[in-house]
Amino acid sequence: MALILGRQYYGGATTHPEVRKLVDRAIDLTLEAGKVVMYPAANGAEARTMSERGVRLITMNFGALARRAITEFLSTLRGQ
Repeated sequence: MALILGRQYYGGATTHPEVRKLVDRAIDLTLEAGKVVMYPAANGAEARTMSERGVRLITMNFGALARRAITEFLSTLRGQ
């Protein structure tokens, strides 16, 4: 959606307000229709928020999950 609106897409929990508005609208319409919503959460907090909102199929981006784990590991290893 971000690319269609001419916005850059970086992923993660923060998105452009126009994109967020469209995503929220799509979620609302889908839930109102009694359908299951699938949402790619960027982190645990976003997953919890979406779950509380009624989203029942939440995925996580393995690349982002691995990147965070590796960054933390290397920071610890380097004593930072």
